[in-house]
Amino acid sequence: TQQEFEAAAGLLLDMVSEFPWVTEMDRNNFIAMWLSPLILPLLSEPGPLGLINAPMMGSGKTLLSKVLSATHGAVLRGQLPTESEEQRKQITSLLTQTTSPVVIWDNVAGTVRGADKAAALRGEGIAASVFDGTAPGARVAGQLGESDAVLVSIGPDAQGDPVLRHHGGDIASARPRVIVYLSTVGVYGNHDGDWVDEETPINPKSARSVARARAESEWIAFGATQDIPVLIYRLSGIYGPGRGPLEKLKAGTAQRIVKPGQVFNRIHVADIVRAVHAGVARPRAGIFNITDNEPAPPQDVVEFAAHLMGVAPPPEVNFDTADLTAMARSFYGENKRVSGAKAQRMLPYRLKYPTYREGIRALVEADETST
Repeated sequence: TQQEFEAAAGLLLDMVSEFPWVTEMDRNNFIAMWLSPLILPLLSEPGPLGLINAPMMGSGKTLLSKVLSATHGAVLRGQLPTESEEQRKQITSLLTQTTSPVVIWDNVAGTVRGADKAAALRGEGIAASVFDGTAPGARVAGQLGESDAVLVSIGPDAQGDPVLRHHGGDIASARPRVIVYLSTVGVYGNHDGDWVDEETPINPKSARSVARARAESEWIAFGATQDIPVLIYRLSGIYGPGRGPLEKLKAGTAQRIVKPGQVFNRIHVADIVRAVHAGVARPRAGIFNITDNEPAPPQDVVEFAAHLMGVAPPPEVNFDTADLTAMARSFYGENKRVSGAKAQRMLPYRLKYPTYREGIRALVEADETST
């Protein structure tokens, strides 16, 4: 009835009446955005893209985004890139991975170890602050208080996890929707080339893997105590732009080290991002291996990259006589094949680079385009 319609309209208007709208039309545009997900099933094309902006900070943009999320459910994303082409790529990538009725790009904040890097990131519009793990970060508590999701990539130290030690209380007070902790497949230890998954008992050997296992336990206990979903992501060897065999081949420092039977899993940084997106969109507490689908001998990866780059691969070097740092040599003390099936099935997410071949090929093509 008309009376019911007017009552419903009044309820909607009342809920947003105290926001400092610049004009009445701005308020009406938000209400239209608010109601749009209800008619998405009737549309044959993708739904509209809305922008919530404001002439000043602290006026409630994030709160309006939370209204959309609370009403319809939403995928939360950080800040969009400034370049239109990168915006298009990011939007397209996310929309192909989600069935959520709402996707929200909102403010992203983070920490770095040094003031110079923090200043540089702030110059790019990213709310970066300094936290080196030795003391609470001056601005971190405030940033955590405004956060819906927390991603922890800081490694543990001898005393445990520095984030929990210095800011655990702040996170507990903020009550984010989800926490994602980046760990390592190193916690499984050596399995002589056998397959491992999340049900495999951990058996860390190196000091850094022992510390990671301890930090995992601390975060799992924290999530259980605070009733906050904590996702432990055990990452295999990370590669991506600026990090991998291409740079070593260019610099002439690449080695094709051969240790019979040795294999490693890898994960492209873009696929880590995809996994984080999936975990934040639909929080599901648990442990997940974030890895590619083909553990492979390291010398094969170097040879493949050299072939695509059109350069001669370096000669094979026996592991026993290879010139390696102590840390690099320690990696060869662990040999296992890691399954990422659980994460790909349950988060869920789809690998953009399921093996090193797709990932290395994309890096080479990108490098050729930029030169």
